Amino acid sequence: METRTLLLATSEDDVTEDSAEEWRLRFRRLLATHPDLAEELRRVLAEELAPALPAQPQGNSTVFNATASGSGRVYQSAGNQTINER
Repeated sequence: METRTLLLATSEDDVTEDSAEEWRLRFRRLLATHPDLAEELRRVLAEELAPALPAQPQGNSTVFNATASGSGRVYQSAGNQTINER
């Protein structure tokens, strides 16, 4: 119960790539020692955790966020892009 509470309390900003990998490893260890929990874990993920996540864009939408500072430049593309600078 402690792990579930901790996971639900973690804000989106706190879920970094490192913490995501840590959770993947925790779940792998749990399922390796208790394979009978796989169905319950799927249920919890689908019914309780997934609805708590922020809504994700549906379909083929692309979301870009970028910040440049100083002399920095930002180039974003959802397809092919050619940049010729000298």
